[in-house]
Amino acid sequence: MPVDPRYDPAFQRGFEGTLTTAVAKRETNPWLIVAWALAGLLVVAGTVGMLVPSVGNPFTLSDYLVPLVTHAVAPWVLAAGSVLFVGGVVVQVHR
Repeated sequence: MPVDPRYDPAFQRGFEGTLTTAVAKRETNPWLIVAWALAGLLVVAGTVGMLVPSVGNPFTLSDYLVPLVTHAVAPWVLAAGSVLFVGGVVVQVHR
């Protein structure tokens, strides 16, 4: 039976090698590593941001505005990290 050149010969009939050598040559995608690290960072940052009190000292602008903005943005950061985590799982499973 002829081997189809469009596909990896290790996954076709009549392959004489071992499957472990074909799977071992698969390279790690560096962007996937970055995505996993960013997902973890976003989840941690969103969780910490949700735990920060929403109002600090109302007499100084920086002590009042920074916790308020952090508390408002934190759920979106947590959601973005969760979506990126799920996307990383989907990409890893379908590789």
